[in-house]
Amino acid sequence: MKAGELVSITLNSTEFKDISGFQLTMEFDGLSYSGVESKSIDMAEYNVGQIKSDIITMSWTYSIMKTTATEELFIINLIAEESGYLSDMIKISDSIISTEIYQGAEYAIKGIELGVRSDRVLTEEIQLMQNDPNPFKDKTTIAFSLPTQSMITLSILDVTGKVLRVIEGEYEAGNNSITLFSNELGTSGLLYYTLKTEGFSETKKMILIN
Repeated sequence: MKAGELVSITLNSTEFKDISGFQLTMEFDGLSYSGVESKSIDMAEYNVGQIKSDIITMSWTYSIMKTTATEELFIINLIAEESGYLSDMIKISDSIISTEIYQGAEYAIKGIELGVRSDRVLTEEIQLMQNDPNPFKDKTTIAFSLPTQSMITLSILDVTGKVLRVIEGEYEAGNNSITLFSNELGTSGLLYYTLKTEGFSETKKMILIN
């Protein structure tokens, strides 16, 4: 995105089935909120609480709708205040209201994860996201995108280079995530995480708070 551009983000879900409602907090870095548009679910300004230009809450409950797992749900319009990549400039959090989704007649509470997809990411690049939340105390999620199904290795290291944890596995093309728990790491402070797969390696920093 370039500074000054109007950015329209279409939200999709592969798991939007038997959903009775959701709520979330969405934060922007270098973006400002401009409005919402309905697609397969009704979404209007009364569903949105604009806390500041760069932070909103959203709340939606089931009305009359028909949607399938592949349909576009709704659109968020933003203005780019700075140039950059969307994946670095938008996140969901619990900073104002808890981010959760309600499923089924019993309103089972599920979590929501936000992933960013583009043709560039899906067809050309592997992308490692900044962990969220960061800093973290109990747990954090590391998201990454793969152009094809791949075997990956995620390594967590301390500042001395000591390996604290290694996660290996085969992951599908598209957006993936791994959740880390603080009690699995055995230390705190500045840490590093490295994602490796064939022909790719990238390292980012994160902070674990006591």
